Amino acid sequence: MMKPIIWICLFFSASLYAHPHIFATVFLSIEFESSGEMIIKNRWVFDELYSAAKIDAVDINQDGKLSAEEWYEIERSVVQSAQRFNYYNYLLMGTQFLASNGYKNCEVKKEGASLVIYFDLNFKMKAQKEYTILTFALKDLSNYIQFDLDMNKVKVQAPSNIEVEYFTDVLEGLTLFKAFPPSTEALYLRFREK
Repeated sequence: MMKPIIWICLFFSASLYAHPHIFATVFLSIEFESSGEMIIKNRWVFDELYSAAKIDAVDINQDGKLSAEEWYEIERSVVQSAQRFNYYNYLLMGTQFLASNGYKNCEVKKEGASLVIYFDLNFKMKAQKEYTILTFALKDLSNYIQFDLDMNKVKVQAPSNIEVEYFTDVLEGLTLFKAFPPSTEALYLRFREK
């Protein structure tokens, strides 16, 4: 009798981790600096339930208004804790995933009922005469956060001294992205110095 109960408990406890608990609609743009530095501008709009819970959790004095310190707690617990996952921004160059050089321009706001976080990720790379090829994907591999991003709406901008081309496609068949569902959309870019 005990054995079936144990299996049922294991099944339901495992299923807790099999579906998203947080939902975020993401808007991205990619900008190249004339120096060759690449900046990925992230805007994450969280679902209303998570937004209300997160704001309530950091409102220590429960006055309904967030102080600068309380807003910073959201930045610390969301953006800074995402650093170990490269902020869920996976950028592949050749056979190497690139680590971000950190974030800047972080801004946490409440827009309507949603918690919205803006931040820029920096990737230092120098544009060469030959093309550099990059593959970009946004994903939480634990599936705890579900990111909704339309890759076809990602804007890519470059100064006049850098030539850049890009298109979207799924990751199916890419060996280095085996941990990703093959239907995950990615942005494929190539850029070079003019």
